[in-house]
Amino acid sequence: MSAHISDFVWGDHPTRLAVAGELRFGSARLRNVVFLVLSDQSLFVSPLKYQMHGILGLPVIRALECVEVSAEGATSFGKCAAAARVAANLFFDRLNAIMQVGHSGNNVQMVLDTGAAATVLYPSILDSFAQWERDQLKGARATASVAAISEQAEADLIPLIRLEPAGRTVHLDRIGLFRKAPQGTTGRDGVFGIDALKGGFRIDFRDMRLTLN
Repeated sequence: MSAHISDFVWGDHPTRLAVAGELRFGSARLRNVVFLVLSDQSLFVSPLKYQMHGILGLPVIRALECVEVSAEGATSFGKCAAAARVAANLFFDRLNAIMQVGHSGNNVQMVLDTGAAATVLYPSILDSFAQWERDQLKGARATASVAAISEQAEADLIPLIRLEPAGRTVHLDRIGLFRKAPQGTTGRDGVFGIDALKGGFRIDFRDMRLTLN
């Protein structure tokens, strides 16, 4: 069966369906996994000059129950080991994983994107800014580029912000705050990228919980 799919910048790509009788990840065995087969060019991210060889979809990731990535980038799958109790802080909005993040005594909602190199913020988060954070916005303007949505837009460059994912404090430097939220981001306060997770993290899809190592 053949079809066409659109990417995140509305490009059109021919594809066909295939089914793998068995897919193995370490000790995990998944059966009858549906694949979309694309050309190499369809998986080439031109702004980054980066060739992807495949994308692991959410149905497979969730079936693995727990995904853990160390600070060195080693990835493991399987049942989550016991960890310090953290309240559920993830939910899905269609195919987007949304993370509840603490900020200045408030809760904000950010799209969790481990493929995004840098965390970025959208204008709605200004409601939770402390005065010292607002004062930082009086500095020079800059342009931020966000690979997660393949869009370049004018942004204020914030020298420092403190976010609190999973009860921990993360300090991020030189974070872009978009002056206008990109298309399709209504109701969210930004993208939580891999720069905020560089110490390692674990996602438990059974309990919808992200914890930091």
